[in-house]
Amino acid sequence: EFEALALSPPPSWAEALAWPDENVMLLEAKSLVKGDGQQTLRHEMVHIALGRLGKHWPRWVQEGFAQHVTQERKLSIDHYTTLARAVAGDRVFKFDDLAGGFPERSTDVEIAYAQSAAFVDFLFERHPREAFGTLCDGLQAGETFEIAFAKAFHTSLNLEERVFREGLPGKYPF
Repeated sequence: EFEALALSPPPSWAEALAWPDENVMLLEAKSLVKGDGQQTLRHEMVHIALGRLGKHWPRWVQEGFAQHVTQERKLSIDHYTTLARAVAGDRVFKFDDLAGGFPERSTDVEIAYAQSAAFVDFLFERHPREAFGTLCDGLQAGETFEIAFAKAFHTSLNLEERVFREGLPGKYPF
């Protein structure tokens, strides 16, 4: 039933999905009564909110920001372990590769979610909160993500990603 209601084929690991451009979210009903069910609902609502604030959000921003707002990964040993293993195995994804979607394999998905959350946290640590509002304003005005990012953070996405990646071994040693 979940698959039949989805607006596009859901990944095998998904319990909840959002299509921000259509203002639609879909949750597997049983997931709401699980321990993290309310957090999952809030996570999907963040996706919808971002969709209302602007178009063309890369997938990694959508997921990283949703995790940041809901504090899903704060002080999570799973998050830390996933990133530490990814760094040690040189399996950290380039954000360009995560812009349109996440990989299908569950272990790769975990890495993609963890690094997306870590990068958004990294941006919040380095930049004032107002920069995120400027980013939303740029996207709402129709700018590409890269242009809106550069205007908001006064740097390029590629440069910020490079600094982030260089700091990962020190922050997530295995």
